Amino acid sequence: MYKFTLFLAAFLSLFFQSAVAAPIQPGFRGNVTLYVKSDNPDIDGQTLYTLNQQEIGLNRLYIGNYVDPKSTFFLVNSAIYQEFSDNVKIDYYVTYSPEGYLGTESGSDGITITDYDASTGAFQFSGDQFLYAVHVVDLPAYSASQYAIQVHSPADAPEGSSKVELYGRLNWAVL
Repeated sequence: MYKFTLFLAAFLSLFFQSAVAAPIQPGFRGNVTLYVKSDNPDIDGQTLYTLNQQEIGLNRLYIGNYVDPKSTFFLVNSAIYQEFSDNVKIDYYVTYSPEGYLGTESGSDGITITDYDASTGAFQFSGDQFLYAVHVVDLPAYSASQYAIQVHSPADAPEGSSKVELYGRLNWAVL
């Protein structure tokens, strides 16, 4: 019985390690928690979420430890999306707005993920080196302590903004 238990534990360990280390390929779909890394300790390690699910327009990605169905994201071979369904399932892909905000939008193809390192959680995609956490001041319902993610060059980043990098923690995968 001891040998069987040891074998089962080794098998399950190998199985789960290989599932996490599996490369993103056609047919891959994983549940992923998105979070940021930053030199700013107020936002470092905080997760990302959206507040609503507009059918038209961008739902900004906000930074904060807010657990809600709107903080559930999926990673497929080259994109990140959220899935909502009231009567009809709608996918909201992570993309950029014309104003440079990072958010989710239905009907979008989303940004193309060029690399995801499952061991570190680092994402690579076009514009990833220009992401900044900026205070949300244009929406009266939010205080200046609320952060959204926006694209800026280092020379024109708003005062008080913080450079961020996007990471993901794979929760489970379906191959």
